[in-house]
Amino acid sequence: MSTDRVIRALIRLYPREFRDRYGRAMLAFHRDRVREGGATWPRIVSDHLTSALAEHVRSLSGRRRVR
Repeated sequence: MSTDRVIRALIRLYPREFRDRYGRAMLAFHRDRVREGGATWPRIVSDHLTSALAEHVRSLSGRRRVR
């Protein structure tokens, strides 16, 4: 499986609003990170699982990030 496919699959775990806003930037960031050897797949996967779950909880509770 290609790097882009794995990263896109991980990004699909996030709520739609979050993906629409940050999806492209996340994809580009991780492409660079993997290409440069700066991250391991287990770390990337665990980071996304944790973050996606947190974003779903935020979206269900009605809380929004301040940016």
